[in-house]
Amino acid sequence: MIPTYNRAGYVGEAVASAVAQGYSDLELIVVDDGSTDNTRDVLGRFEGSFTYAWQENRGVAAARNAGVDLAITDFLAFLDSDDLWEPDKIERQMRVLLDNPEVDAVYGMARQFTSPELSAEDRRRLSRMDGRVMEAPIACAMLIRRAAFERVGGFDERLRIGVEVDWYGRALDKGLKTVMLPQIVYHRRLHRTNLNVVHAGEQIERLHVIRELLARRKAVHP
Repeated sequence: MIPTYNRAGYVGEAVASAVAQGYSDLELIVVDDGSTDNTRDVLGRFEGSFTYAWQENRGVAAARNAGVDLAITDFLAFLDSDDLWEPDKIERQMRVLLDNPEVDAVYGMARQFTSPELSAEDRRRLSRMDGRVMEAPIACAMLIRRAAFERVGGFDERLRIGVEVDWYGRALDKGLKTVMLPQIVYHRRLHRTNLNVVHAGEQIERLHVIRELLARRKAVHP
């Protein structure tokens, strides 16, 4: 599932990285969350390679959930429309799930990269993060069994920047068995309209989500 909102400059590369996956039996769904730019024109280059759905703008969580509702597969993966997958991401993670029926989800490493259109000043500002590799227990680096995803529940559509923390926290609560691959499976683009940049003044939301997670943990293990 690729949710997108006004990402005409990036969504083509995201879709291309999904289409290029070595795993042949892949269902690709793009949910356009009410874009007002030329996103649909860009997606026209890939006509026939994915299912397209449009909805009124409701946020990334709602767009991801809409993609899940449309999907008919037993395994789910997510990619933000400004980011990229490694060509062997799905194939590598599927191998783990097929060989290990007790595993619910597989994550992998993420590498951050500075978007090439940025000014020299922006590139200098982001230089400390450019090329950084880290473990990524987040949706874009995940492949999960549908049954496990449904145990956790969908993404919280009330949230903007706390979506990942909230969902991962609920996955921990449910005791999902996961594997973290040591290989890079996902590339996170650094640019001027990253969600954390646009909504930088709303970081308190993430803190509220963490407090709720800790409160749930304390209630179970006082």
